[in-house]
Amino acid sequence: NSASPLLNVNCRKALAEAIDLDRYVKEREAGVTSPANGPFPVGSLGYLQDSGYPKFNLAQAKTDMDTCLKEIGKPAAEFSFNTTNDPFNVESNQLIVSMWKTAFGDKIKTSVTPIEQGQYIGLALVGTFNAFGWRNFGGLDPEELFYWWFSGTSSPIGTLALNFGRFQDKEIDAALAATRSTADPAKRKEAAQTVNRVFGKQVYNLWLYWTLWTVAANPKVRN
Repeated sequence: NSASPLLNVNCRKALAEAIDLDRYVKEREAGVTSPANGPFPVGSLGYLQDSGYPKFNLAQAKTDMDTCLKEIGKPAAEFSFNTTNDPFNVESNQLIVSMWKTAFGDKIKTSVTPIEQGQYIGLALVGTFNAFGWRNFGGLDPEELFYWWFSGTSSPIGTLALNFGRFQDKEIDAALAATRSTADPAKRKEAAQTVNRVFGKQVYNLWLYWTLWTVAANPKVRN
């Protein structure tokens, strides 16, 4: 993955800025979910109304892509983009690629590669990808998400790692450690929000929407 343009933060920012999340949620989620700006939704410990995550802005996206290409010394950002072979997921990610191509034209070279789901997790675990669509991070508390983002759960390409992206960020490590080492609600909230801000600044992930779940139960069931 050392040749991937996605190692460049300006490339990641450009891609994020070129995704119209309102359109995505309307067309692929029937408008029932909310566009995401980080891993923590409304009501959770680390939620921020403004996490610093790039907003949809085609002019800024073009500028950041030009910066990216200048820094990597290539005429186009070329990378693989995997998804499961579920038809709905394929179509959803094709919509994202179409947004990128509308924004960047021949300055981007990628297409959706459908993969059978049984093989998909294995490729993610060993790092055989540039970018891939995934639904994850369903913990109710940031401490439950520790192993997805901690530097210690990263490992070289070709070996198993739960930190799929293999980013190693000292600021995130320190904030995650703080959520584990104190019971003070205010300090835990501050640490979780720090994690959110770093994700917004570094754009390690391109966020789409917060998954909507429901738990059904008979009102008579108590205790």
